[in-house]
Amino acid sequence: MSTIVATQVESDASLAEIDENATVNQKTDIINALATDLVMPNQVLQQRRTLDYGGLLLSGSHGGFEAKGSRTTIKGSPGSVVRKQIVVTGNVTLSNLTLVCDGNNPAIVVRNNARLALNNCHIVKADNKQLAATDTYLLMETGSYAAFIGCVFYGNQSNTGALVYNQDAGATNRGSVVGCVNLTDVVAAPFVNISAANILGVVP
Repeated sequence: MSTIVATQVESDASLAEIDENATVNQKTDIINALATDLVMPNQVLQQRRTLDYGGLLLSGSHGGFEAKGSRTTIKGSPGSVVRKQIVVTGNVTLSNLTLVCDGNNPAIVVRNNARLALNNCHIVKADNKQLAATDTYLLMETGSYAAFIGCVFYGNQSNTGALVYNQDAGATNRGSVVGCVNLTDVVAAPFVNISAANILGVVP
């Protein structure tokens, strides 16, 4: 993860050198203000704090990570692709990412007592990976809460499994799916144990 460090000029620097350095440092301040951490491709996202953390995944390929803490915000730059599983253990928003399932593993697992808002993401699973009714793109473990908003799902699974699977059949109001696009053939039961009242504007 990257934090850009400001530079200093020599004591005998000219006015032009001082001005140039000030411009560089101003750009440095702007870059550092984008997020708590700028995560380069193939770097590991490791949260340095657990309150009001902000991570920005830069364009390129990324591994999985744990999203933890309170009021955590993690965003992707255009072209940022996460190819391993994300585990959510805190109160987290994730947005603007392409999430590629690693084999038949869910792209995201939301743990017990965790809260997730997933916004404007592409979720991809290779064709014909799902073989059982409990196989899924996104998994809510018992005791978790999640809202999936404006996401697009890809991959044909012979109409098997789910896109979102809530393990807690007795708490169907803990998940919601709003304004998502289903480009898969998982149409029989794409959102398992999610209250029908909490599924809004899904296309098709």
